Amino acid sequence: MKKAVVKNILLDKVHNSPVVELKIEEIKKNVYIWIGACEAWALAMAMENINTDRPLTHDLILKISGLFKANLVRIVITSVIAGTYYAKLVYEVVSDNDSNTILELDCRPSDAIVLAVKSSVPIYVTSEIINSASIDDTSSDENEEEESKFKEFIQKFDVEELKKYMEDKNENP
Repeated sequence: MKKAVVKNILLDKVHNSPVVELKIEEIKKNVYIWIGACEAWALAMAMENINTDRPLTHDLILKISGLFKANLVRIVITSVIAGTYYAKLVYEVVSDNDSNTILELDCRPSDAIVLAVKSSVPIYVTSEIINSASIDDTSSDENEEEESKFKEFIQKFDVEELKKYMEDKNENP
């Protein structure tokens, strides 16, 4: 079992579905998990630390867990069967007599990942998944630097300046 981090949320253009890209730490492997649009939106909100006025479903789950002294300690992406990924939420339940119990709950990976990001707990992927469903990470520092420069360019891009440039160019060829 290896620790993973959410690297990206991508869009599968063939199926028009969001995909979570998990980077496996210590090795150059990635795992890709297709998720629903609502879960992708919730994950993006969690990754950007955007809070809403009212609690959303994942916030409510964490709040209820806390009320019952069940602390989410990690999530584990456990297996993939016929293309469907499975995950577990791992809680430490604190009892009144100071004896702690570990509780594992079956969960969809998309919800588990959102809860992990929201609560800053580690994400783990089993060796079974790494061996059967991971893909070599071909990104490099150079690619990441180019991607960063492109994002910066897009953020500073001014459509009005481009329109003005094109109009000037058309008037003065």
